[in-house]
Amino acid sequence: SNVKADIEKINPGKFDEKIITTRLDRNAEQKLIAGDYKVTLRRSGFEEKTFQASIGRSKTFVPTALQTELNPKTATKAFYKSLFIPGSGQWYTSEAGYESRSYVGWGFTIAAVGLGAATVSTWSDFSDKKDVYDSAYKTYLAQKLIEDVNTHRQIAEKKNQDMFSSQLTAIITTGLFAATWIGSAFEAKVNFPLYGVPVSSSGGFDIGLNLTEGRITPRLSYRWNI
Repeated sequence: SNVKADIEKINPGKFDEKIITTRLDRNAEQKLIAGDYKVTLRRSGFEEKTFQASIGRSKTFVPTALQTELNPKTATKAFYKSLFIPGSGQWYTSEAGYESRSYVGWGFTIAAVGLGAATVSTWSDFSDKKDVYDSAYKTYLAQKLIEDVNTHRQIAEKKNQDMFSSQLTAIITTGLFAATWIGSAFEAKVNFPLYGVPVSSSGGFDIGLNLTEGRITPRLSYRWNI
């Protein structure tokens, strides 16, 4: 099953072992003293699941079993995560053996942040240059003498060229920013790892926890639809 469980005792006693890490299989059994625990389950290709369980506290109020399900990671979810925040879809698919996905994710995130800042800066620069051009154009229109008209027309033309050059830079930067954002989403979907899980499969992974006599007994069962 290749399931890894990190079991952490909440408010551990002085001599309690705080973290217990074990690899689970169908016959695995982990002895725990009575108390409250945080259980984190991990399996390659599945989303990490964390929940709390009270072991051996009260047979009246504590159920004899706690069922949870590990959800498979999907390319669609990776796509939408990166569409929401560039790079997050790559982080979502990153795990042991696929660490490079997080590096790709950070690349997209840093690029998106940098280009986003550059986009704001270039459009702000365009706005400033437009104001300067508008002012120069009004000054040109106000001139009466032919010599002053020619002088201020040249000034206005130069400011106009500066304005359009700044606008072109802003448009290109915006395009690169949008391409990076959307590209992150498509990259997360196209390069989604297979994890050894059947591509056409769907379903869940059940974990049963026997919460009696201070002992946790995982039970695993697969439910695949292929």
